Amino acid sequence: MTRTSILIADDNEVARGLLRDTLASRADWVVCGEATNGLEAVRQALELKPDLIVMDMAMPEMDGLQASQEILKSLPGLPIILHTMHTGEQVTIVAKQMGIQSVVAKTAPVGELESVIEESLLRRAESLAASPGNSVSDATAASGAKVLEAAAGSSQSAQTASVSDPSDPPKSN
Repeated sequence: MTRTSILIADDNEVARGLLRDTLASRADWVVCGEATNGLEAVRQALELKPDLIVMDMAMPEMDGLQASQEILKSLPGLPIILHTMHTGEQVTIVAKQMGIQSVVAKTAPVGELESVIEESLLRRAESLAASPGNSVSDATAASGAKVLEAAAGSSQSAQTASVSDPSDPPKSN
């Protein structure tokens, strides 16, 4: 089985441990690295080339927004989820402008973070499928395919839960 590699970047040891345990509970996900500051996150992302990053915003040496911006210069399209205590409309707007896919509050239920990770992997797989010639790891492709299969095989409620850009008009069936 091919597993999705996830890099965790958070300066708080307890938060990293909780994230590690949560992500490791999924058989199809593996934590490939842990960074304690933004500079470390950039270095590890470029070295490990994970399928997805869960990034804290407030970290020493370089914050999560700056680190994400640096990472995306070299690894465009890499799904990054900002996992932070600093949530709000302005943070979300800035994060999206920088290429970060989603913002999830650290106070949100664990299931919300897992759902956002799955949605981000699905978006990545759809984007790569639409752009032939792009390089994608087997784990990202397998994760995306798995999510697509589950959505296709589920009831109509799963179809309405598909990922879309909130600025897109609703589609009629």
